[in-house]
Amino acid sequence: MKIRWYGRLFIIGIMFLLSACQNDSKIDHSPFTLSIDEHVFLELSPNIPLPSHKETIEKIHAVDEIYSFELEEGSFTITKRMIEEDTMLFFEAIQIGERPLHIPYTIKTATKDYTFHPFANPIVEEHHDVFGIDYTTNVKGYVQSDAGDWMISQNYRSVPKVMEYDDGTTSTVRHLVEEDDRLTIEMNNDELQFQQTIETSYADEHNEQWFMFSSSSLFETDLWEEYRDETNEEFLRSAKWVTPTGIYTKLPWSIEPATKLGYGRNPQLMQGQQFLDYYERAQERFFYNMIVHSVNVLMDYKGEASTFYTEYTSTWLKKEYGITAPYTDTRHNELISLFLTNVRPYIQEEALESIHLLYADFLVEQAEQQNTLPTKNGFYILDYFSPTQTKPTHVSLNHALGELHYVLQAYEASGDERYLHIGTMMKNAVEDSGTHWIDEETGDLFYRIAADYSYGGTDYEQLTLRDLLTALEDFRRLDIPYDDVFYTLIEQKREFLQQQQIPLKEDIKEKIEALELQ
Repeated sequence: MKIRWYGRLFIIGIMFLLSACQNDSKIDHSPFTLSIDEHVFLELSPNIPLPSHKETIEKIHAVDEIYSFELEEGSFTITKRMIEEDTMLFFEAIQIGERPLHIPYTIKTATKDYTFHPFANPIVEEHHDVFGIDYTTNVKGYVQSDAGDWMISQNYRSVPKVMEYDDGTTSTVRHLVEEDDRLTIEMNNDELQFQQTIETSYADEHNEQWFMFSSSSLFETDLWEEYRDETNEEFLRSAKWVTPTGIYTKLPWSIEPATKLGYGRNPQLMQGQQFLDYYERAQERFFYNMIVHSVNVLMDYKGEASTFYTEYTSTWLKKEYGITAPYTDTRHNELISLFLTNVRPYIQEEALESIHLLYADFLVEQAEQQNTLPTKNGFYILDYFSPTQTKPTHVSLNHALGELHYVLQAYEASGDERYLHIGTMMKNAVEDSGTHWIDEETGDLFYRIAADYSYGGTDYEQLTLRDLLTALEDFRRLDIPYDDVFYTLIEQKREFLQQQQIPLKEDIKEKIEALELQ
C-alpha cells in the first residue's frame, strides 16, 4: 500500500512540475509590444507567447506587417496595415478545439486629454422582410486626442459555415455569435488606454476587431457627424465589421448554408464609392484610408478570376436557375468596376490601369457568346452567370441600366467602340420593351423581364429611377440618340412615388433639376 501511495505522490509531483514548466514558458518573456506611433503602442498580456512568425507584404499604397501567434487554444493574428503615415490595426483570434481563448490587450496613447464620440446606436430589433434582424450596431466610436485620432470597432464573434457541392465548389457564410462592445476607454497617468480581452467560446469561432489611427486628425471638419448618422441610418450596408480581407454585412435569410444570423462578404458592399464620395467633398484622412483599404480588399478578393464572384449561395437563385456559389452578379461587378474607375485619379497604381475595363471585356464576351435576352433591335445581358445554372436568368431593369451606364463609362475612358456597341444594344432593348415595363395594376415599374419575355416583380423604391436619370445624363453627354420612352418611364415612377407619398432622395432631386425635368 505504501508503494502505491508513494507512486501516486510521485506522479502528482511530476504533473505539478510539468504544469509549472508550462506556466513558466508563458511568462518567461516580456509582454509583446507593437509600436503604432512614437507615443502609441499595443501591449499583449505576458501570458501570450511571442509571435511565431512575422511577414511584411507590399500592398497598393499600403504595407502590411502580419504577426502570427500560436496558442494552445488556437491562433491569433495582428495585421498592421500602414497607409502613408496612418495605421489600420486588425485582430483575428481563432479557437481550435473546445478550449476557449482569452487574449487581454491594452493600447496605450501618451496624451493628457481625449474626447470620445460614440457612433453605435442601440440595435433596432425590427424584422426586415429580406434580412431579418441585424444584431450588429455601428463601430464603437471616434476618439480625438492631442496625440492623434482613433476609430474603434466593436468585436465581432462568429463561426464559419461552409457547404461543399459535388463539383468541389463551396458556399461560405459566417454565423454571428455576438457583437462584443466591452472595450473600455480611460485615462491613466497621462495615458489614454483601450483595454479588452479577446474571447471565444466555440470550436472554430473567430473574434475580429479593427482600429484606425492617425497621428494628425482623421477628420479636420465635422463631416464625421454626417458619416456617423448615415451609417446608423443605413446600418445594413455600413462598413463596421471590417477585416484585412473584406467587409462582413448581414445577409438575407435565403442563403446556403442556412442561418438567420448569416453574415458574409457581399462584393457590392466592399467597394468604397461611399468613402470616395465623402473624400471628394473634404479630403479627410479617414475616408482616404478606407478608400485604400477597399481597393486592396477588392484586388485580393478577385485574385486571378475574371470577375468578382459572390462566395455564398442564394437559395432563390439555386431554386430558380440552379445557380450556386461562386457566381457572377452583374450589378455587383458593375458597381465595383465603376468604383475602381473613379478612384484612379487618387490612387496611381499600375494594377488599376486596366482593371476597370476587365468587367467591360467580360460583358463583351457574354454578348459574343449570346448569353443575352434578344429584342427586336438590341439585347439585354442576363443578371447572373454561373457554370451550374440550368437555364437563362432574368434581367432586372436596374441591372440593365447599371450595365448600360458602366459600358458607356468604359467607352468614354477608353474609346473602345466595342463598349459603345454593347451600350447601344442595351439602350435599344429598353426602348424595344418600352411601356411593357409599366405595371398597369399598381402604376409602378416592373422589376424584371424573364427569359419568356414576361414582366414581373416589385421594383426598388428609387434605385431604378436613379438609374434611368443616369442613363439620360450619359446619352446627353455622349450625344447618343434615345427614345422618349425613357422620359415616360421616369415620369411614371415619379407619379407612383408621389401617389405613395414617398419623398425623393436629395441626389435624385438634383439629377431631375440638372436634366430640367421639372
